[in-house]
This record gives sequence, structure tokens and C-alpha cells, in this order.
Amino acid sequence: MKKLTSSHRKALFSKFRWWLVHHKQNLIKLYQATPHCRAMNGHRDDKNNCTHSSALISYRSFSRSLRFMDSEKTATSSSYRQIQSPTNIVHFAFSQEEDLLTESPKDGVYYKDHLIVLNTPYLDQKLFPRELFEGLWNSCRWKFCADGGANRLFKYTDWKVDNLMSVGWSETTNSQKQYVPDVICGDLDSLDPIIGQFYSKLGTSLMKISEQDSNDLQKCVSILKEKILNDAISSGTTCKNAEEKSNILKQPPTQPPMRTIFHRVFIIGGGGRLDQEMCDLNTLYIEAMAGMCSSSASVSPENNSPSLTIRKEEVVAQEEHHYHHQTTTRSIITTSTEKHALQFILVTPYSLVHVLTPGRHEIYRNSKWERSTCALVPIGIPCRQVVTSGLKWNLKGESLEFGGLVSTSNRMLTDCVTVQNSHPLLWITSLNNRTEEEC
Repeated sequence: MKKLTSSHRKALFSKFRWWLVHHKQNLIKLYQATPHCRAMNGHRDDKNNCTHSSALISYRSFSRSLRFMDSEKTATSSSYRQIQSPTNIVHFAFSQEEDLLTESPKDGVYYKDHLIVLNTPYLDQKLFPRELFEGLWNSCRWKFCADGGANRLFKYTDWKVDNLMSVGWSETTNSQKQYVPDVICGDLDSLDPIIGQFYSKLGTSLMKISEQDSNDLQKCVSILKEKILNDAISSGTTCKNAEEKSNILKQPPTQPPMRTIFHRVFIIGGGGRLDQEMCDLNTLYIEAMAGMCSSSASVSPENNSPSLTIRKEEVVAQEEHHYHHQTTTRSIITTSTEKHALQFILVTPYSLVHVLTPGRHEIYRNSKWERSTCALVPIGIPCRQVVTSGLKWNLKGESLEFGGLVSTSNRMLTDCVTVQNSHPLLWITSLNNRTEEEC
């Protein structure tokens, strides 16, 4: 007798499962007519004059198996649809001039960078490379400090509170003015009043938000999204007068090439207490899945703003074994010529952390700042299906979850890694901080 190969066994099992699912109702009716099932409903067996308690267990197991197969079929198909979504580009590279778009390795995809400084002691010159900080700072359009993060920035950029009075507010040099944030946001209970006054004199906006339902990072992200949204609305050209508008309307319509702009939000200062780190990761997860949702966006014909829509993508979240289809929305701002989306990157002295939303991702390694060590860690819910290429230990559809498989201490074998994930993941790479050895 010819031995079945693994592919033949898989094909037979697939056909058998299909047959079970599509004949579920007939099988249940047939089973209900058996003596075991009649015993479950209170019927007596004339021979043994007893109810068959085992029949109840058997019937429930049988029904549960059929329900699970139905759910698994739906879950697999939904995961497959997610993985076929457009490719997201992840690349840790930045321009050296403020507010310039950084080209990605993919045509038509650009980055615009923004920065948030957290209130942790890990923005330190001994831990955080000055060259990396300057590169990020110079490339960012908006620079925020989360409350006491302004104190950390002040110290990191070689200022001392004792010298402020002797130097004078107006005697600061251009190089010193370079490291002035646009906004300091939070409840401002940790901000040194003298430092707050100093930055305010140099043009920084101090925004006090007293509510305690969100942390300082979430408050910064909320204000930052409004500014990004306003920038996207005002980025188009406007007509100066009615005659110019009339001339434009007479011209034949042309379709400009669509380009995608990822607004990368670099969050500096992670790597501290574990509870704070978990809070930061939770914020990244919430914001990455929520995307650019904002109820304050408005575009009217009177101000000649570019056409703008907010497109919501449905993300299917599946809970353990039950596959309840919950929906989360990720919104993308789209103007007539541009599509805007958000990416969040937590920058610690030793690691870079990205949130990979469900879909397909091309990840390009920056060998100057990133080592080959990497990890894929599920966040929020188990990731039911992950497919990778370019790693030393590639995943071929496995599930990642706590209590099961978690891909840590992996290695990038190429400068481009692809990840296809059905549910959110953390992509973690080791920062090339020369004070630490790679392990």
C-alpha cells in the first residue's frame, strides 16, 4: 500500500473538515436520533433503565467541535483578507532639515517626522546618542515635551537653571534656540516653573490639560494629531481671487499622482520603569489602531481647502477560542493628491519599538542605527497568523501569543524584512548604542 505524504494527508483532512462543516445540520439531526442523545433528553434505556450521562458530554463535544470549525473557517478567511492589504513601509531614516519629506525605499511613499520627549531619566547624554537626538530633532516638523519632559530636554541640551538669570532671556544664541520645543503639554505639575517660563519666552506654547483620564503622552498625541490634520488641510494650493478660480475651472481636469505620507511620531525617553513602559506601549497600541480619528476636522468650499476625506479601515479582532468579531477603526486622511497615515516609534537608549497594525509591512533596516537583533511580540490580543521573510527564524503562518510562541532574539539576515500579520504586533530592533554589547 502506497504511503500517504504530508501534503496528501493535509488535503484529505481539509476535505473531511469541509464535509463536516457543510453537513453539520444533517449530522446533528442524525445524532439526535441515537439512543445516547435521547437519553440526554430524559428518555430511559429499557435494558439498563438508566440515563446515559456520558451522552451529554459526547454530544456537547461534538457540537462544540463543529462550531469551532465554522469559527476557524471565518477567522482564517478574515485573516487572509487582512494580510492582502496594501503594504506599509517601516524605515528608520530621517532628513537633516526640518519639515522636509524623507523619501522611503518605495516610490511614492514619504515620511514627515514629529517628536515627543517623555519625562524619564533616560534622555541622558551618557545613554542616548547625541548624534541620534540631533538627527531626529532636525528632521521633525512638530516637537512636543510631555510635561516634565521639558526639564529633561533642558538638561540634555546643556542648559542650567542657575545660569538663566545671569545670561538673560534675550541673550540666548541661535544654537541654544535650536532646541526649543513647539509645545509643552500635560497637567504641568512636573514642569519646573523657571524652565517653563524660559521656553515660553522663546516661543513655546504651554498647554495645560488638567483632566486625569489620560496620561501626558496621550495628551500630547491628541494635540499633535490636530496639528498634523491642520497641516494636511492647508498643504494644498488656494485660489487668490475669483478670476484665478474661474481659469482653473476652465482647464481640463488632470489627475496628479497620489503620494502617501506617513507621519512618524518618535517618542523619546522610554526604557524606564516597567509599569511606565507598559503604559507607553498601551498608548502606542491605542493610537496606532485608532489612527487619525478626529471629530474636529472640517473642510469648507469657502476657504478653498483641498478636498479631504477620512477613510476608516475595519480591523477584525478575534478573542481566544471564541472569535468574537470586534471592530476597531484606523482612519487615514486623504486629500486630492496625498494620503496621510500615522506611525508611532518608541525610541529607548537600547531599542526601537514599532506597532505593526494588521496587514503587510516592508521593514528596511538602517544599519547605522539598528543592529540585526529583532523581535515580534503580540500586543493586545493573540496574533493568529504571522508570515515573515528575511529573518533567521522565519514564521510561516504560526500564531504568536503569550502562553505560547513569542519570537524574540531573532536576527535580520537582509536589509529588507517583510511581515504579514493578522493582528497587531510589536516590531522591536536593537539600537546601535555603542555603549552596549549585542547579545
